[in-house]
Amino acid sequence: MARPPLPPWAARYGAIPWREHGRDHAGCDCWGLYRLILGEQTGIWLPSHDEVYARALDGHAVAAAVACHGTAAPEWNEVPAGAERTFDAVLMRLGYPRDGGGAAYADAHVAMVLVPGFLIHIEADPDGGAGAGVTVRAYRDDIRINRRVRQFYRHAGLS
Repeated sequence: MARPPLPPWAARYGAIPWREHGRDHAGCDCWGLYRLILGEQTGIWLPSHDEVYARALDGHAVAAAVACHGTAAPEWNEVPAGAERTFDAVLMRLGYPRDGGGAAYADAHVAMVLVPGFLIHIEADPDGGAGAGVTVRAYRDDIRINRRVRQFYRHAGLS
């Protein structure tokens, strides 16, 4: 799929580096990036939630936080695939290191729809590095991303 024109404001976020519990342009984790963009672009400032998980790569804790403070909260509404739009949250599967070796997976990563078919997100480096930084990816056509997409959600303030 050819990339459609992205919102002009999207370029503001491309240089943000990965930072555990980051919530500003100096660095973000995935929730921090979603929260920052939504707040700056729509005026909807979501809770920080940085106290509900110790590490972004603790997929079990982050998945519990997503379930408790995110997708189950009354201000979030499920959006059927194909009906998503700019600013919708994308709940994604996250692979993380398991204690004792190997990998585990949980619905513990959030991205944002930039335009239908393309998302913006930031991820940590599972090997403990600085992280991948902010990237824009095609979530319908890129199988590496598509297989991770679990559900779309829209904040009630965007309806």
